[in-house]
Amino acid sequence: MKSFDRKRPQPERAEPLLKLHDALIADRAEYVRVNLGPFALGAMILPHYPQATLKRLRQWARLKGEAARWNVAMVWTAAGARKYAETGVELTQLAADERRFVWRAVASAMVKLTRARPDVCRPVIPQWASDPKRAHVAEIVYKYIK
Repeated sequence: MKSFDRKRPQPERAEPLLKLHDALIADRAEYVRVNLGPFALGAMILPHYPQATLKRLRQWARLKGEAARWNVAMVWTAAGARKYAETGVELTQLAADERRFVWRAVASAMVKLTRARPDVCRPVIPQWASDPKRAHVAEIVYKYIK
């Protein structure tokens, strides 16, 4: 039997772990949401299995359900996710979501990412500000990063 070393990721575990999250990603229960996006995915799985997790985040970002989209945005609030800020392209897509529940999560994520990685995020905010679909999100972000 193989011993488990939590500090050394085992790539063969990435897909089964992410598949378990497929069933939970759209769950609106507060307990699930608070623990899934920011904690389970952002702080635990993404740092250990970045390629597989980023691929799955892109898939989940295309789902229509607001809870799934909220979870994808909230992944980027986790400290473990900041290292991958350059690949957080889902935020631009999600920033155009008209549902307050989703775009507020995007704003929260962008504020935290901008504080941690201004080099990556600061150039994106003016682009959002000039886009009518994302301007309201940029306004909130500007309010909290100044």
